[in-house]
Amino acid sequence: MSACKQVWDSFSRHGDGKQEAKARGFLRTWKDKQIWMTTIMGDVLEIYKVLQKQFQRDDLILCDVLTCRHSTLRKFHGKLPLSGKV
Repeated sequence: MSACKQVWDSFSRHGDGKQEAKARGFLRTWKDKQIWMTTIMGDVLEIYKVLQKQFQRDDLILCDVLTCRHSTLRKFHGKLPLSGKV
């Protein structure tokens, strides 16, 4: 995400007039917490995508559902911030 911010920063300094104005407006709304939230959302959606694909299998049985659930919960716990700070 910091790379995205660097690209917008570059556009705000070295783009054409219209591009510079758009980039500056975007950067004014870009906050560090926004970067954190966007990254977390990407992680969550990736986990749900895998879970959804597993649930669409034709040969899915109840034991598989419980295994998928357990695996997904472990992935979520692995993504939780340890310090509790944002």
